[in-house]
Amino acid sequence: SQDAAGEAKASTLRRLREEGVGTMSIERILPTREAFSGVDCAWLRLDTPSNSMTITGIMWFEEGISFEDFRQGIRERWVPFRRFRQRVVRPGGFARPHWELVEDFDIDDHVKRLPLGPGQDLNSAVAKLVNGSLDYSRPLWDMHVVEGMERGNAVITRIHHSLADGFSLVTLMLSLVDEAWYGAERGEEEAPEELSALTERR
Repeated sequence: SQDAAGEAKASTLRRLREEGVGTMSIERILPTREAFSGVDCAWLRLDTPSNSMTITGIMWFEEGISFEDFRQGIRERWVPFRRFRQRVVRPGGFARPHWELVEDFDIDDHVKRLPLGPGQDLNSAVAKLVNGSLDYSRPLWDMHVVEGMERGNAVITRIHHSLADGFSLVTLMLSLVDEAWYGAERGEEEAPEELSALTERR
């Protein structure tokens, strides 16, 4: 079955890591397409206009952050994980969807500025994004750096539930904090074991 194949792949990836093969090196030998797991397929099929499966999170920075620095941090810490460069392909009927690597991935499609206009505040910015939908022609996530707040700024993150579950998503968000980036001293070839779930489990 497809779930059994996924378990076999995860076992192979764990063995390669035990042999000292880095995360980015492993990715080069992986196929450009991956079948959805049963759980992720369920999350995708539950997603409707009236029942969104998009997780929305807000990070507020009292001192404010540079948009350029934040985008670079995402480029270094999120983009190496292939799931954030894969889009959903739905064959139709009862066939399972699959993940497909986006060859022309552009981080500017996902990390954007969101300047507040006259009379707008963070609440109105969040409301607008929550009521919107993610673009299925691209990987199902985006981040908006809110600018023009009275104090500091904020980042609104939207991620589809089929892309990351609760535990891996919390760990992923913590990876944006320097003190929590466990792989900082191990170089870009390595990544936190918790985050490897994004390449192994799915």
